[in-house]
Amino acid sequence: MANGESAYVAYEEPNVVPALTNVPRFGKPGLSAAFSGNQEDIINYLTGILFVAILLTTIVFVWFLALLILKCFFSSGFMSGKRFQPNSRHKTRVRTVFLVAAAIWITCTALAITEGIDNLQNSVTTVSRANRSLAFMLDRAKRIVNNLFEIADESSDVRDVLVSNLGEFCPQNEDLFQETGLDLDKEAETAIEALTLLGDFVGERLVSVEEGLDTAEVTNQQIDSFVKQIDVNGNYSLFILIPWVLVPSFMLVGVIMAYCDVHIAFYECLLQWFFLPFLIFMTIASTVFSSALSIIAITNADFCSGGSDSTPRGTIQALLDAQNIDGVLRGIIEGYLSGCVDGKDAFQNVEAYQVEIETALGQIQAVSDDMIEVTVPKLQLLCGRTYDDLVEMIGKMDGLLANLMEQATNTLDLVACENVGPLVSSAVNDGLCKFSVTGFAWTFICFSIMALMGVIMVMFRSSYLGEEDERESLSLYDNTPVTFKSPPAVSSAITSRSSYDEGRTYDMPYEPSFVQGHGSNGYEIQQW
Repeated sequence: MANGESAYVAYEEPNVVPALTNVPRFGKPGLSAAFSGNQEDIINYLTGILFVAILLTTIVFVWFLALLILKCFFSSGFMSGKRFQPNSRHKTRVRTVFLVAAAIWITCTALAITEGIDNLQNSVTTVSRANRSLAFMLDRAKRIVNNLFEIADESSDVRDVLVSNLGEFCPQNEDLFQETGLDLDKEAETAIEALTLLGDFVGERLVSVEEGLDTAEVTNQQIDSFVKQIDVNGNYSLFILIPWVLVPSFMLVGVIMAYCDVHIAFYECLLQWFFLPFLIFMTIASTVFSSALSIIAITNADFCSGGSDSTPRGTIQALLDAQNIDGVLRGIIEGYLSGCVDGKDAFQNVEAYQVEIETALGQIQAVSDDMIEVTVPKLQLLCGRTYDDLVEMIGKMDGLLANLMEQATNTLDLVACENVGPLVSSAVNDGLCKFSVTGFAWTFICFSIMALMGVIMVMFRSSYLGEEDERESLSLYDNTPVTFKSPPAVSSAITSRSSYDEGRTYDMPYEPSFVQGHGSNGYEIQQW
């Protein structure tokens, strides 16, 4: 088979693969262990790759639980969702942290699209393109093999008659060699052996080639069906990510308004009762996405760095060993993955068939040439038999073998490494490793950061609220009857020094209880 080394797409390990394969995990068996059929190995591998997902989920859960406790059992403080106290030392820092967290959230959403989803789409496109090309080649290869079977079946009857005639080439003259100078008996025996071997080949090894092609076709159809269901760059994927940009953007505007001491009651209500619950939901969703993506990314990285040579080819070979897959299918897979540069040939059986056809054709033509040289009439005279049937069968067999040779050559040309090797190596090395592991890593990291930033924004949700007014800060609410009176040296009415109407006295008698204190403006405050 032609050497496809120059067209082979070599594997280049992405930078994220070592980082993902070395993340902390409970155990570290190879990916092939998950397909070994050993229940203990499967459990060990699955529990190992769950470590990051469990860690992230636990952090977010405990953080939300702490915020829930603060909300339910504390009636003041910005971490419990209350407004800031007037002149609070924390409000500027808290709002700054909120703004930074919102900006990081939006940036990670953009990176998840540009670096994560785009790489995943490239992975799907690469695999899909290679799979379609392979489907076309498999279809042609199956048609050619079917032609080989039809021609072989047609030639079997001719071969049987020819073998019978060659077996009794010259029964009445044992000294044919001395009479003609040509060892026609030996050539006839050699032709019989070649034709018999060719028949055995069709019955055994060519059948295994057909079975390998059938298995490859089923696998190809399964991959095509799976790829068609994935469109990570489609409208629905981008539509899902739109809220991940809009919600923190609206909340970021609310915090900037609070920075500028601009308060719109409706906008604050919208943030508090619509966007905040939406943010909590998206934070939880980001945690779930990140946990799932961590499992996929680590598994993908294990696939790309497995086996004895820490490559996807090594992983596939280990998986074939674990599943005890051998024969033609394994030869096809390993041959194309290696680019047919290490002595492995994906279609050795077809090549061997081509050699057997060529040998049989050569032997038949040798017998025909010798018969022409001696002349058929002379042979009939020396051997006491007619050769008309034999000459006719040799002519038919010569044409059938030439046709078989053509079909075998077409098969080998179709499945040559320079045609198929680049497709397989591109699908595996680029599609399943270079693009996919990079895309999964970016989306995993981005959603993990968004989950943490979301919890921070929920914790500092007071950032977009206004401050408590003076009466709220003194815990004297509108439904509490109060009387504001001036100090003893001033009249008992509140003068223009107060923000209240000049000359008015707020005296609202109530039950006989007495509270006395001094406000920040120097007035005496009494409650009755």
